[in-house]
Amino acid sequence: MSKSADSVLDRHQPAADVPQPPVRDVPERRDGAGSAVDADRFVAGRIRQRRRELSMNQRDFAKALGVSLQQVHKYETGTNRVSAGRLYVMAGTLGVSVDYFYPPAALPNCGEEARADKAELARLVGALTDSAHRDALRRLCGLFLRAERGETTRPADAPREG
Repeated sequence: MSKSADSVLDRHQPAADVPQPPVRDVPERRDGAGSAVDADRFVAGRIRQRRRELSMNQRDFAKALGVSLQQVHKYETGTNRVSAGRLYVMAGTLGVSVDYFYPPAALPNCGEEARADKAELARLVGALTDSAHRDALRRLCGLFLRAERGETTRPADAPREG
C-alpha cells in the first residue's frame, strides 16, 4: 500500500482509548409448539389462502394494501409479522373479519355459527362501495351494540331530536 493510503486508513481507525459499544448476542427465535412464530405462520397461511380463494394475485393485493409486492410475499410466508392495523386493512380488502386469520381455538366464546355470521357480515360490508352506506351501517351497528349492553346514552355524533 502507498504511504498516503496507509495514512488515510490510520486516521479512520478508532482510538484505543475510545469506548466502543458492547456487542450483544442476538436472542434465538423460539420455534417451539405454540410460539409466536407458529401463530405468525398460521396467519400468513390464512392470508395467502384467502387471497387465492378470491383469485387475486400478489401484485393486485399489494396495490390494494399500498405496499410492495415483496412485502406481500414476506407477509404470506411469515417472514415479516403483520401488524394489527395492517391485518385489519387486509381483512377488509379480502372481505373477511379479522378473526378469520386466527385458529378457532384462539377465539374464546366464538362458535362456528357466530363465526359464519361474522364472516358473512364482513363479506357484505366489504362489498359496499358507497362510503355513506358503510358509515350508516357502522352507526346502526353501534346502536345495536349499545342496546344489547343496556346503554341508553346517545352517541356524540347522533342528531338531536326535537
